[in-house]
Amino acid sequence: MASFGAEFNRVEYSRDLSEYWRRINESQGFDIEGIVGPKGMVTSGQLISYKCEGLGSSCYPFGQKVKYYGKLGLHRYNLIHGTNFELQDLIKFNMCYGGASSFYITLEARDKVTSGPLQIFQVCADEQEFGCLHVVCSIARIKGDETTSVFAPPEIYDSVHRALPDWPSDAEMQRLFMVDRSELLNTHWIHFYLELLLCIKFGNFSEELNVSNLEFVNVVIETDNETPLKAKSSVLYIVFRGLAIDGTNESVERKAIIKSMFNELTGSLTLHGIVCKGEHDVAPISTEEHFNIPLPNVS
Repeated sequence: MASFGAEFNRVEYSRDLSEYWRRINESQGFDIEGIVGPKGMVTSGQLISYKCEGLGSSCYPFGQKVKYYGKLGLHRYNLIHGTNFELQDLIKFNMCYGGASSFYITLEARDKVTSGPLQIFQVCADEQEFGCLHVVCSIARIKGDETTSVFAPPEIYDSVHRALPDWPSDAEMQRLFMVDRSELLNTHWIHFYLELLLCIKFGNFSEELNVSNLEFVNVVIETDNETPLKAKSSVLYIVFRGLAIDGTNESVERKAIIKSMFNELTGSLTLHGIVCKGEHDVAPISTEEHFNIPLPNVS
């Protein structure tokens, strides 16, 4: 009899779990109020909901990351629709714990050019790796608009996981597009990509990373687009100052590589980037190095 009861409970749990994820999928991860996982479901296995109280609120975790992922969604939307929406406020978000996560963000935004009414947006950012910038923005829409699924062959998604290129030689740099300082003032997406990379790499659970003093030394763009400053897909090679971490001051020059990949078929936007270790070493700074976590001895 005890064995039968245990078996019945497993069947019941499996049924309730399937129903939970059916309802989550039906909502596409956004409006999940009232959707509760089965009794006994671990927290790390389900979506956790947070209500936000403004952009500067500290009542929810990963505040800076959520803000920048929301901005990434608006950037994707603007690329597709030719609009100029800017983030005004965060409303709520849902996420899973346990390494790389998907963030389902609801926010308010306004078009800064038309000065139209506030619009509520839904943004999904799918992390491909934990602790570094490697994220796919798969949904960015005004709430109420439908997202049409488009079939894409598997090889299209292979590019998401390709390794970043090496830092170019001086000779290779000469063949690429060097961004003039005056152009940088009006090319906000380059600033945004670098800030996003740094806050994902060096930000933490609760405190925001100071990116207000960043200064570009040199920016080079590699792209097939005839108008590099308007390219949806590109590789940025950036030399910058203004980041004080690990006992260094803001005068230290650092290098970053950021690759953006816009999928014309699905509309998804992928960003993948690293901060290089030093002037002549383009290997990324590892999470262990940044947080001074000793690696286990496997010898």
